[in-house]
Amino acid sequence: YAEPTPVNRKLTWDKSPVEPDLAGFWVYWAPKSEPEPRVYSNLRRAQLVSPLSTEVLIIDLKPDATSGLCFKITAYDTSNNESGFSNEACGWFGMTAPINLTGAP
Repeated sequence: YAEPTPVNRKLTWDKSPVEPDLAGFWVYWAPKSEPEPRVYSNLRRAQLVSPLSTEVLIIDLKPDATSGLCFKITAYDTSNNESGFSNEACGWFGMTAPINLTGAP
């Protein structure tokens, strides 16, 4: 028996100080189950083309017991220069076991 956890998580960040040529952000993800350091690559990213962004709603379309995800954000400017990664933030999607579950032989 398991209880559902939300299939979405809000990812927020502080974009200050704001550069005058800021063009947008990249959201990178990696499976939480992946050994550290997790791989954040161009194959695992989504572009946010608004320099005004400070949050994004992450939706897991196939939630299950192994679908924890971790995220990092980068900023890019009008010349496509990309910043370094933000701190890592991880969220859990899918199912969790009930608290105080006990078993009998």
